[in-house]
Amino acid sequence: MDAAEASAAPSHAESHRAWGETSADTWVRSLAEAKEEIKAELRENELAAVWTQISALRAELQALREGKTQTHAREGGGDAKDSNSSTLLPVPPPRPSLLSSPAPPEHLLPPEESPKREGGDENEEEDEVELEGSMWYSPMLVFTPVCGAGASTVCIFLLVINLAVQGMFCYIVMQALSVANITPDTVEGLKSWRRSSAHDYANYNTVRGQSMAARVCAQDTALDMSASQTTMYASLKAYIGEGNA
Repeated sequence: MDAAEASAAPSHAESHRAWGETSADTWVRSLAEAKEEIKAELRENELAAVWTQISALRAELQALREGKTQTHAREGGGDAKDSNSSTLLPVPPPRPSLLSSPAPPEHLLPPEESPKREGGDENEEEDEVELEGSMWYSPMLVFTPVCGAGASTVCIFLLVINLAVQGMFCYIVMQALSVANITPDTVEGLKSWRRSSAHDYANYNTVRGQSMAARVCAQDTALDMSASQTTMYASLKAYIGEGNA
């Protein structure tokens, strides 16, 4: 009995091992077949979507050709329609197996790109300011890691000097260049002087034979009056030039 049981035990172990190997092989083959079926289905769905797009493009092309043929037929008669229809490419019949397939799943479709905001990019470019090598931009870097303490102190000192020079220049312009020295009242006063004292016989120089106006225009240094008119005439002559005086 013991010998029979001992001889039967290996046979049972071998049968269990063989059954396990057969089941594993069957399971692996089932997984491989399922994987191939899934791949085939996805490939068929993708081909169906591509074929649908091709069919739509062919339909649009056919409609354009028909419209062009009708236009030529209206313009040149029926010959254009016959010649144009003969040149149409034959459209192959659709494949029912592909067209009857369902649409591809959403995860296979390419993602839609969001529209770019061109206005925002232009505004950002307009807001950008390019830094220049000027004293007015240098205070932005004062006491930063880029600029040390010594360089920052020198930069502030130069900025103060620049402000002082600019202030003095503005003061000179306001005091000397922005106020007119010759006003309409000054012009009226010169006209009155020319009509009265400039040609008055009492101011006529009998030695030189010149009037007061002629002596002012000649810049006579022996004038005992009309010194302000002489000075103003000399300034205007130097400003407008010798030939325009």
